[in-house]
Amino acid sequence: MKGLLYKDNATILTSYKKNALLVVILYTAMAVMLEMNFLFFAMVFLCGMYTLSTLSFDEFSHWDAYARTLPLSPGAVVGAKYLLGLLWMLGGFGVALALATGTDLVRGLGLAALGENLMGCLAALAVVLVYYGVSFPLSYRMGATQARSAVLLVMAALALGIFAVVTLLDKQGISAPLEGLQAATPAHLLGVVAGAAVLGALCYLASWRISTAIYRRKEF
Repeated sequence: MKGLLYKDNATILTSYKKNALLVVILYTAMAVMLEMNFLFFAMVFLCGMYTLSTLSFDEFSHWDAYARTLPLSPGAVVGAKYLLGLLWMLGGFGVALALATGTDLVRGLGLAALGENLMGCLAALAVVLVYYGVSFPLSYRMGATQARSAVLLVMAALALGIFAVVTLLDKQGISAPLEGLQAATPAHLLGVVAGAAVLGALCYLASWRISTAIYRRKEF
C-alpha cells in the first residue's frame, strides 16, 4: 500500500507541482483583490482532480496489467487511489481554510469569518466527495477519458433530482425544513454542513467498495 501511495503521489507532484503553486498564487491574489474567499474552496476540487488523473496515467502506461502480476489485491490497488484522493482532498481543505483565514487577517477582519470559511470548506468537501465517489467507479468501468462526460451527466441528473424534490415540496407547502435552515443559527448551519460532509464520506466509502468489485472483474 505504501508503495502504491508513493507511486501515485510522485506522479502527481511531478506532473502538477508547478500547476498547484500557480493556482495557489493566482487564487490568493484574486481573493484578496476581489474579496471573494469562495475561490479558495475550488482547491478542494482541484486536489481531487489530481488524484483522479493518475487513472489516466495508469491507462496510458498499462500499469494495471503489470499490477496483476504483483502480490497486490484489487482492494489494495483501488484502496490506494481512494486513500490518496482523500488525503489530497483533506490537504486542499486545510490549504483553502488556512488561506481564507489568512486573507481575512490581512484585511483586518480577524477571525470573525472563520465560521463562514469553515462552512464553505466543508460544503466544498461534501460536494467533492460525492463527485469523486461517482467519478472513480465510472472511470474504472469505462476508462478515465470516456467517464468524464458520464460523470457530468450523472451529477447533472443528481442536481436536477434535488431541484425537482425541493420544487415539489414547495408546491405541496412542505417548505418548513428549508425555512428552518434559512433561520438557523451559524452553529446549526455548521452542524448541517458537517453532516453533509459525513454523508459525502459515506458515499465515498461505498464508492470504494463498488470500484473494488469492478476492478476485480475487469480484464487488462
